[in-house]
Formats: sequence, C-alpha cells, structure tokens
Amino acid sequence: MRTLALSAIPEITNAGVKALAGATKLQHLHLSARQVLDEGVKALAALTALRSLTLSYLQKVTDDGLISLINSLSELHTLSLEGMAKVGDASVAAFSHMPLLHSLHISGWCRVTDSGVSNLASMSRLHTLSLVYVPQVTPQGVQALYGLPNLCNLDVRL
Repeated sequence: MRTLALSAIPEITNAGVKALAGATKLQHLHLSARQVLDEGVKALAALTALRSLTLSYLQKVTDDGLISLINSLSELHTLSLEGMAKVGDASVAAFSHMPLLHSLHISGWCRVTDSGVSNLASMSRLHTLSLVYVPQVTPQGVQALYGLPNLCNLDVRL
C-alpha cells in the first residue's frame, strides 16, 4: 500500500495510528482524527518513506509531537497541516530543516506567528506555500518570504 486516507473517522485513536507504523512503504498519508495525541503522531515516525503528509484537525497534537514526527521524515516533499490548534512557531522552525520539502500548506487557526513564518525564508526548495486563516501572521511577516528563490505559488489568506 502506498496511499492511505483516514479522514473524519472519530474512532481513530493513538492505538489505531500506532498500528500504521508497520506500513513502512506508505508514501502518501492523509490523517484526520480529533482523538489522536502527540503519542500517536510520534508513532508515525516509522513511516520514513512518506513523501506527502496531510494532518487535519489533530487538535490535541502539540509542537512536541509534530516535531518528533517530522524530524524522522527526510523524504517528505509535501506537508499540509489543517486545523492544528496547538501547533506553532517551533514546528515551523523545524520545517526549515526538511531538505526535500517543496510544498507547505498551513491553515486553520494554529499558533503560527510572524516569527515562525520568518523561519521559512531559508527554505530555498520551497515552491508552493499556503498560509490560510493563520490569524497571528501579518502582511509584514509574509514579506520575509518574498526572497525565496523558487517560490512560484504563494497563497496567503489572513
């Protein structure tokens, strides 16, 4: 199996997510599960072949859980975070250490600020960036991204 989408299934818990750790050939994962905590997300670190990851409405996951996950995903090209209420600048700073990441989507009332966005300015491979409904990011914060050499698509809706 290379692609898996688990969305809007309220029964998905940490135990269910941990069971995915054996799917080491998985390349594309979309996970939407409100009951999953940092512990569950950290278990996804075993999925080192992931190229694209979408995490939606994991509202209990913090920077600690997300950073633990992304530090192990060196093959990740595309990352989408939607409605991650407890994720903020520390996670965004960690994104800048992802060598192959070229597409990033952040939306929905997270804790990302201008300071976090400024960390993205060093991501020379980034060609698609979307910041949608991220209320603590201002137009001044977005200006830090204008110098990205390969940025072709910038979608900002503050």
